[in-house]
Amino acid sequence: LFPVGIGFAVGFAGSKVTTKSKVRSPLIGGLLGFVCGVAAILCMHYFDYRSYLDEMQKGEIARIIKMSDAEFESGIAEVAAEDQRVLRLTRTAVRKGTFAAYMDLQAEFGVELKRTASSSKSGGMNLGYIGSFIYWIVEVLIVAGIAFVLVRSAASEPFCGQCNQWRVAQPLGAVNDDGVAAIAAGNMPALSAAMATGLPARLPVGAYVCPGCGVAGDVDVKVVRQTVNKKGEKSTEVLAFVTYPPNSVEQLAASLNTPPATAGEPDAAAETPQA
Repeated sequence: LFPVGIGFAVGFAGSKVTTKSKVRSPLIGGLLGFVCGVAAILCMHYFDYRSYLDEMQKGEIARIIKMSDAEFESGIAEVAAEDQRVLRLTRTAVRKGTFAAYMDLQAEFGVELKRTASSSKSGGMNLGYIGSFIYWIVEVLIVAGIAFVLVRSAASEPFCGQCNQWRVAQPLGAVNDDGVAAIAAGNMPALSAAMATGLPARLPVGAYVCPGCGVAGDVDVKVVRQTVNKKGEKSTEVLAFVTYPPNSVEQLAASLNTPPATAGEPDAAAETPQA
């Protein structure tokens, strides 16, 4: 869960920066999020490494590390074999003083997966040398992958190139199943005919309108299907997402038999289309 938390934190921050910086390329935005996710994990391990080096310069351990080889071997002669191994590995890694040596030392000790102390007093599962590196790779991919998706999503939001600002979501109403194809094709007569059949209109329709251009500019129209499973979890499926020409919002709203909201001022109480 820890990498997942970091991934969402990096992705959330990246999304905010993407929106504010007006990054409009989903690919570039996603790649930047991916790089930031990788950097976050590397920084986490690097700061652990710096903290570790500081600890190794204190007290008895610092004296042991600074011993000559002969003094060191003589000093640990009566120590248990496993403890000797730990001391040798630690001494070698600290003397090298590199980040790579530190990570190799951590892999020698092995990443340990275990429950919290409150839920279990038993030891955890040690992943071993190779397993530790595999875990770190998976950890990086989880964080970077989540950041990639969130930042890419933010960069994919509708944008008005003429006014250089993001379009604002506003609800237009709802459409029935027969009207989805008509909206996707931009066929207003077919949409009116579909709505006249009397089938229940349960699919939310929303528009992304530029606050500067208003209805006089291009408008992105989205139709979604919202469902709830047995566990109460909500999911949204995008059925249509098309760009309509200027001055089409009022005609579209009329076909849906709903009055359009004021461009750039969506009703805060209404449900807006999800990105």
